[in-house]
Amino acid sequence: MLVVDDDKFEREGVKFLVNKFGLELEMIEADDGEAALNYITNHEVDILFTDIRMNGMDGLELAEKGRALSKTLKVIFMSAYGEFEYAQRAIDVNAIRYILKPVQTEEFLRVISQVIQLCEEEQLEQCRQERMEHAYRREIRHERRRMVTDLINGETEAADGLYELAWPTLTQSGVDEARMILLDSRSRFFLIGLILNWSMI
Repeated sequence: MLVVDDDKFEREGVKFLVNKFGLELEMIEADDGEAALNYITNHEVDILFTDIRMNGMDGLELAEKGRALSKTLKVIFMSAYGEFEYAQRAIDVNAIRYILKPVQTEEFLRVISQVIQLCEEEQLEQCRQERMEHAYRREIRHERRRMVTDLINGETEAADGLYELAWPTLTQSGVDEARMILLDSRSRFFLIGLILNWSMI
């Protein structure tokens, strides 16, 4: 979680709550929007917990640019300004929550717990997708190897069993010499030659 506030006292308050209640968060601090955006650009951040009104780049601009860099970034705003204008703009940048200062302990814990759970669910789903993709790629590689072996042997599976493929052959003096298979592998191609008439070697 990246905590952004130009008031060190506020950042220390968030850190105190994270440590006091044993929240499983690695917390990074930034004292302005520019420093925070630079960190997000170069590091993986799950949660952006930022003040809205800051010198230079404000929290709303930071959230918008941060979300452009990472679509999965969870944004929580905290501000002493509760006007509808800020709340509406917070909605526009897909903020998870908008918390008013001074931050209330119960509200902070409830919101952070919900966001941590959301991050964990997304990570589990990502792991599940990666496992499925890995299994699919492994199955595809196995199937390709099987097909190549069948092609080299001149056989393939049919609905009613095995049948011989009628491959064109390179001949000289009326005898089979070799069968060649050209396989396209997207980024490259390779050629497999199989000598059928061993007496010719």
